[in-house]
Amino acid sequence: MGAGENVLIAGFVVQGTTPRLVLVRALAPSLKAMGVDKPAANASLRLYRGSDQIAENSGWQSAPWKTQIPASLVPASNQESVITMILDPGIYTAHASSSDQGVGLLEVYDLSGLPGYVW
Repeated sequence: MGAGENVLIAGFVVQGTTPRLVLVRALAPSLKAMGVDKPAANASLRLYRGSDQIAENSGWQSAPWKTQIPASLVPASNQESVITMILDPGIYTAHASSSDQGVGLLEVYDLSGLPGYVW
């Protein structure tokens, strides 16, 4: 993960006719504890619908939606990012970047069906 040409990009589709509660997570520093060599120092995250940026986060603890992150998905490092929001059906891309050229991981979760999770 880095900047410019070295941005990690994941595309996903929200299908159907009903909006979904989606969580996008960019991990990097905590990957070292999982045996990953040279994880990125941090992980900033941007979410796009088409060419329009609709959200960004550079540290999950500063996010206005931090209380909506299920305990099992809270990042282990403050240098990792999360976006949680209700998305209309459509095509999206998540872009993760870092200040260095390290390894990162992008994940997308549909939280709509989680038992006991109200939105």
